[in-house]
Amino acid sequence: AKQIFTLLIALFGMMYVLNIGTTFILSFISAGISFISGKGFDFGSVNPVSEILLNSNPGYLIAIAVLIGPMIEEIMFRKLLLPILEPFGGKAYIFMSAFLFSLFHGNLNQIPYAFVVGVVLGAVYWFTHDLRYTILLHIMLNFLGSGVSVLLLNFAPELAWVWTVAILVLMVAGIVIAARWWIRHKKELVFLPGAVYASRQDMLVNPGMISYMVLTGLIVIFTFFAY
Repeated sequence: AKQIFTLLIALFGMMYVLNIGTTFILSFISAGISFISGKGFDFGSVNPVSEILLNSNPGYLIAIAVLIGPMIEEIMFRKLLLPILEPFGGKAYIFMSAFLFSLFHGNLNQIPYAFVVGVVLGAVYWFTHDLRYTILLHIMLNFLGSGVSVLLLNFAPELAWVWTVAILVLMVAGIVIAARWWIRHKKELVFLPGAVYASRQDMLVNPGMISYMVLTGLIVIFTFFAY
């Protein structure tokens, strides 16, 4: 339980820092595109996640984003991908499954932090082979990242400032915990090499992988310009 809680705080901190940084960068990119097109500096709304949180039914959003979504994603990107990517080795499985997981989110705001979250969840599943841990972490992370904000905005908006302060505290705590853990334990992470017959080219250059990356890439591009 202590390790789960520690991982949760570390993931939450990294997720929010990356989310804020990505939103900031994309705002300037959006303004640059707007300026080049002759519309002046329009920073616009470039975070589709915020739009969804503000405009969706809270019960439906929590059911999908906090409960159903994490379970489906963990089955897809951790459990089902393991036998496919395992021949390429532990590192390949963790980073490739995280990459595919991040693309699945379909927007530039979420891709950076979804990749980091995917790396951690992939590592947890690689070393434990127990989907209960990754599902529990994913559900709690999505609840903190989306569920709490939705509940406050709809039922107690006057307390939103409390959660804002809590987010700042958790961000700092999460980054500190993640940095300390990495410094102390990075040498303990040992991965066996993949099978002799498996090459990175086999993993990356195949019809399924190419189709997935093209499709999700197009969705990411469409989402960026749509918002």
